[in-house]
Amino acid sequence: SSDVCSSDLLVVLSFTAFSLITVLLSEAANSLVNPEEALALSHHPINGATYTAAKLSHLLRIVFYTVLGLNLFTSLAMPFLSSGRWIYIPLHLLSALLLGLFMALFCCSIYGLLMRVVPARRMKSAAQFIQAIPIAILGFLRFSGGRRTVGPVVLGFLSQFAPLIREHAWLMSVGAAAALAGITVIGLRSLSAD
Repeated sequence: SSDVCSSDLLVVLSFTAFSLITVLLSEAANSLVNPEEALALSHHPINGATYTAAKLSHLLRIVFYTVLGLNLFTSLAMPFLSSGRWIYIPLHLLSALLLGLFMALFCCSIYGLLMRVVPARRMKSAAQFIQAIPIAILGFLRFSGGRRTVGPVVLGFLSQFAPLIREHAWLMSVGAAAALAGITVIGLRSLSAD
């Protein structure tokens, strides 16, 4: 059935999203927060927008290579599943590239918001803290006993919202997507300021 293909796609895209956020938080910090590169280019008349655009193009190249590396083989294998079709190849790659683009914009917006809130002298330590969050979450999930500790807590938390999710799932999805899009746009606008 198509449920097999959609569940496989969901698993691969979830792994892609986690891999991308781990890589992109580090690369965005190195690209956008590293003051030594800007000082090395101080003899060139480069304005902030041009410098940021060059750094963002570097991040887009990383997204492209990472997404293709993680999803190309899987998308080529989709038509050979029991309910697979050849249209799944471009759909899988397109959805993975769109996810990668959104993850890149989201990671850049995190540092854009950070630049607005954190003083310049504390920016490097704040960027290192942001980079450590995915690794800390992975370590917590790995060493916490999994099903014995994390599972009941997450299920207990989600069970409180189960009636609301069942009744208004589409409204909550639209609200979460709008909130993420709003945060991303505000953070990217913060990056565009010199």
